[in-house]
Amino acid sequence: MGIHTIPDDAGTEPGRRVSSVARLRELPAVFSLAELCRLHEMPVEVAKVWVKRMARSGLIQFVGPRAAMYFNLLRFPNSPQDNLLEAVGRVYPDAVVLGAHVLHAYGWVTQIPQIVDVAVTPRRSMMAINGVHLCPRPRSWYREQQDAGAILRYGESPFALDSLTPMAALQDLRANGTGDMWIPDPDDLYIPENVEEGVIRHEPAGQVGSLDPEAFDRSGSPQDGTPQQDNGFFTDDDSA
Repeated sequence: MGIHTIPDDAGTEPGRRVSSVARLRELPAVFSLAELCRLHEMPVEVAKVWVKRMARSGLIQFVGPRAAMYFNLLRFPNSPQDNLLEAVGRVYPDAVVLGAHVLHAYGWVTQIPQIVDVAVTPRRSMMAINGVHLCPRPRSWYREQQDAGAILRYGESPFALDSLTPMAALQDLRANGTGDMWIPDPDDLYIPENVEEGVIRHEPAGQVGSLDPEAFDRSGSPQDGTPQQDNGFFTDDDSA
């Protein structure tokens, strides 16, 4: 089996040969370039070449064209589906799931959206993630949703990330939906009489712990950014 015998002893001690498969067996479902360098004591430039080789061999998959994060397909073949939102949360710690995916999770629509809509605070550079539509939202949006008790936290949200309640997701779609988002027709919606049906809250609405999106701003004064589109395989040889 060719893909199981790809040797790569770069970055190891002289005389010690470590196969690529052995390296991948020590890595989690989602791993970053920094984790790879740290765990296997690889120089950054060597690691960038290695992940490209592994992706071409079908052993890993890039989370996004410039996210420097990868799915470990050798150990976890379903990681691009099962661990997608985990990867989103690592790239964007303030991410909040919104849109039709929330509506589907609560049974308000039956059709499964193909792309996940995720709110993030604007950055100077927005790193695209495959299968995810990034929706830049200002800090004021986060505060408004927080004050309204519309953000469900870990253990409340049906996702691996924070999310809006279904009612808030529908209202946000109507107010802020774009052509890149699926906005269900009224005839496709099932809205229960009690819009909190199925919603889990550890604290009463309006008394949930605060999330300050400013804590996650890494770029100084944010600017509205447009996510880079994934136009092909390895769009930037300087980024891995």
